[in-house]
Amino acid sequence: MKYYTIITSTNESIIGKYPQVKTDTKPFEWLLPPLNEKILYNSFLDFDTYFDIILEDGANLTDIIERVAVSWGIIINDKFKNLLNQFKLPPHKFYPINVIHKNINYQYYWFHFYDNIFDYIDLTKSTL
Repeated sequence: MKYYTIITSTNESIIGKYPQVKTDTKPFEWLLPPLNEKILYNSFLDFDTYFDIILEDGANLTDIIERVAVSWGIIINDKFKNLLNQFKLPPHKFYPINVIHKNINYQYYWFHFYDNIFDYIDLTKSTL
C-alpha cells in the first residue's frame, strides 16, 4: 500500500506571492456560539458553509491554495478534487468555496477530512 502526503508550497516561482491569500470572508458567526462549537476537526458541518477567499494580486492561481484561515482541511480546485477522488480517502466532505483572483471568481472546495490515527496504532505494543 502506498501513502501520500499533501503539502502546500511557499515557493514564489510556483505560487507567485507568499502568502497567496489576501483575506477571506469567512462568516464572523463561525467564531461565536453555537457555530464555533460545531466546527471541529473530527466532525463535518451540518450547515452550508460558503465563503470567499481573495488572493493577492501577485499570487498565481494554483491547484491547492496556501495559507488559508480555515481551521482544518485544504482549499483545492476541481482538478485536484477529481484526482483525490481516485484514491481511498479518510472520512471527508467537499464544501464549495469561491476563490477570487484579479476580480474573477473561481470554483474551489474546502476539502475537510479527518481520521483518528489511534485506529491504526496498537498502543499496547507501543513504547515512548
